[in-house]
Amino acid sequence: MALPTYTWQDVEDLADALCAAFPHKDPLRIGPAELRTLVRALPGFVDDPKAVTQGQLEAIQAAWYDARENTSPLST
Repeated sequence: MALPTYTWQDVEDLADALCAAFPHKDPLRIGPAELRTLVRALPGFVDDPKAVTQGQLEAIQAAWYDARENTSPLST
C-alpha cells in the first residue's frame, strides 16, 4: 500500500498527520521554522520546502490545534 502524499495545500491532511506523528507536541508552542521542519519530516511530504507561505503555515498550525483538541481524550 502506497503512503499518502502531502503538499502545503493539504492543510487538513497535514494536521492529521502531525497529530499522529507528534502527539506530544503542542501546536501553539511551535514557531514557523519548527513547523516547517516537522511538516517536511512527515513521510509522504513531496512539496517544495520553500514553496510555503506564512498564511499556509498558520492554517496548518490552526488545523493541527483543532485536530489535536478534537482527538484528545480530555475533549470527550
